[in-house]
Amino acid sequence: MRACALATIATLACIIVATPPLNARQGPSASNLLNKYADRHFEVVTSVEKLSKDDWPGFVRNFEKDASKWIVEAGVDAAPHRRFIAAALGLDLARRTVETENWYAGRDLVSWGCAQLRLDPQPLPAERWWHLAAVALYEGAGDRAPLVGTGRPAWAVPLASLPGSASDSSSDVVVGHLSHAEARFPDEPRFLLAEAVVEESRVWDVGSFRTTTDEAAMGVGILPGQITASYVAAVTVLAQSGGFAANGALVEIDRIRSLAALSKRFEELSKHLAILPDVDLRYGFIALRFADSEAALSHFHRVESTSQDRDLVYLARLFSGMAYERTQHVDEAIAAYRSALASAPRAESAEARLTALLARSGQPADAGIEADGFLSAAPAPDPWRLYRAGDYRLLDTYLDHLRAAIE
Repeated sequence: MRACALATIATLACIIVATPPLNARQGPSASNLLNKYADRHFEVVTSVEKLSKDDWPGFVRNFEKDASKWIVEAGVDAAPHRRFIAAALGLDLARRTVETENWYAGRDLVSWGCAQLRLDPQPLPAERWWHLAAVALYEGAGDRAPLVGTGRPAWAVPLASLPGSASDSSSDVVVGHLSHAEARFPDEPRFLLAEAVVEESRVWDVGSFRTTTDEAAMGVGILPGQITASYVAAVTVLAQSGGFAANGALVEIDRIRSLAALSKRFEELSKHLAILPDVDLRYGFIALRFADSEAALSHFHRVESTSQDRDLVYLARLFSGMAYERTQHVDEAIAAYRSALASAPRAESAEARLTALLARSGQPADAGIEADGFLSAAPAPDPWRLYRAGDYRLLDTYLDHLRAAIE
């Protein structure tokens, strides 16, 4: 009997040792996180970095449940500020999942935070920073469906050759986060810019459709293919030919029309002075894609004269180099690339294009110097890599403002 009891105790001990505590499986306590975050101990967000993919869904469910209780515990008057703190923490936690396999769990915290903030009829002033950060986070994750919804902006050209993808009109994916942000802050132009950036990314590959008559229209390097008149003519002929290839050509024609509509949209957005440098940069880039180098350069030059944003200035100079290069203005292109590198030293996109152009233009010694200098150390951060991610480059700034409002 004694031996049996000892065996039972030993078995139970093994079970207890082998089974991690409930809190360890489900992540850190939400109430503890919220209290520390409310006390401005923002470093607590790092406590979720060790959660596994299997841990995240349970952690998110518990966080949302416990945070909802935490919000109401302090009473009705304190609830709006507590909702703001909880939404801010959720966003900060979700940031830890960007570019990881846990993003789809993390983004639920963003959606939950948005729903919490909408419970208050009038937004707190600092909520603007929350929505700007949330948009930037979606852009950084490349997760565009919950950002704009499955419905496309009214100004965008409909995809005539693609079946509709409408689903439940009440779902987050259909509604889109930007519609919520714009409803709360209808005067914020960066939300309008974000819509256009999403559309720009959707039609990114326009101009790279292979035809049997216009292979030269294919883009090279980091720039999508140019949409020249001959390219459009070749795609149109292919679309009328029938067969499997014609289907792809029809889609390409629709996407060319969408890109043209987007160009008009950027023209409309240029009335918002707060985002004019961003608009000029992207408006000019589309002009460059339509092989209108003169119009493109006018936009890029205006970016340099209206902005002190290092990233925007770098990209304007990089794109100017491309425009000069495509019109055979070699010296101007070299000068533009060097100017870009003065703004962002050792950025790979400008270094690579400058080195290649020097080599092609009969300046092998200078090309070798550039190549040796570039290869001698690790590349520096390159603003080009975040071009399609919109405001993701500004996420830290938005979070700083967000945290400053927590008191």
